[in-house]
Amino acid sequence: MSRWRITLLLASWEFRRYFKWKSQLISMGIGVVLMVGIALLGPRLVRETIAETMLVGVVGEAPFALAPTLGIEWRRGDASELRAAYEAEEVGALLTLHTDSEGTLESRSEGGWVHSLQNTLDDGRRQSRLGVHGLDPAVLSDVMDSFDLEQIETGPDAEHDAEHDHEAQHEPHKPRRSRWDRIIALTMVGFMFGGLFAGTALLFSGITSEKQQLVTEQIVAAVPPQTWIDGKILGIGFRAITSALEMVLWGLLGMLVWRDFVNPEFVGLSHVSPVLLLGVGLLAVLGFCLWFCFFAAIAATIDDPNTSARGMLMLVPMIAPALAVPVYLHPDSDLSLVLSLLPPTATIALTVRMALTDVAAWQYVVAVVGMGLTVAFLRRAAGKVFAMAILMHGKEPSWREIWRAARRSA
Repeated sequence: MSRWRITLLLASWEFRRYFKWKSQLISMGIGVVLMVGIALLGPRLVRETIAETMLVGVVGEAPFALAPTLGIEWRRGDASELRAAYEAEEVGALLTLHTDSEGTLESRSEGGWVHSLQNTLDDGRRQSRLGVHGLDPAVLSDVMDSFDLEQIETGPDAEHDAEHDHEAQHEPHKPRRSRWDRIIALTMVGFMFGGLFAGTALLFSGITSEKQQLVTEQIVAAVPPQTWIDGKILGIGFRAITSALEMVLWGLLGMLVWRDFVNPEFVGLSHVSPVLLLGVGLLAVLGFCLWFCFFAAIAATIDDPNTSARGMLMLVPMIAPALAVPVYLHPDSDLSLVLSLLPPTATIALTVRMALTDVAAWQYVVAVVGMGLTVAFLRRAAGKVFAMAILMHGKEPSWREIWRAARRSA
């Protein structure tokens, strides 16, 4: 049997070790029930939420006009009448305005309507104080108005962007494409990290448990260490990727159900760029493979996961999101360019840049090639470290021993 057939056999075994059809079908059944529940109950809940109002009794004369507010209905009357209605639970709350700046609210419950009421009172107070000071309300509107900044994009896609902006002017309720591009791009990165940490837990468990059960001596006599670690990386990694893809598919299905059954005006999916989605997807897969091979090498050096301090190395990938902050602020800076080309940070840095600005094709190619070569190196390094550390019991290899083993993979 060839080495790759053995690798695929081990990968299949590792995958089936953690992938249980019964549990998967139960999970899918629960998901289907939830989707059907959203489709059936969602429209009704939305209608009831919109139709439900809180009846608020306004005691005495209000010092300013109370504007109509969504979710709130005003009822005026004298104090005794409103108090009796409140005690009979015909009125949900009592509002007493002492001045145009102070008042009290008495209610049995607190909800989102209180926030709406506060905003209404704030607007009423502003209008009242403008009258006291003899100011025209138009003056306040002019002072508080935002600066009108028009952004003109230049580059190879400028003509396409201009056509899109022209279409957006005729469709005011249509969300801008760039906004959804950012959401989808960053969501893909989030799913990558979710799948990475879920798969890493299985990887650490699988490797360290076999060492503790002393079965490695028997397996390593028949299977080369590189083939063994390749099988674990492929099998457990594919299991983690399927979990991440499952979350993506359920998320997309949820958005479709929400659009078709709850909110027909939700059109975000139609504004997702397929090119960006494929590009970010490839970066996410390469980033997953890179860190997964790194974690495989670290897991091979751990003798007991309950006492080893090397488990903290699982937090190393979180350095990349921290370094992505300057990329978000200045996507076209030299630092952002360097971070988007370095393999450890390329997944997040280049994804952020692709969502915010134009990225030259050569930059994407260099990043992808560099990540691919790094994955190949880390896969070989994981095999060498695995071969050196898998038979160690009672001690963990030193960092110098790990470095020497990794250098032999170059």
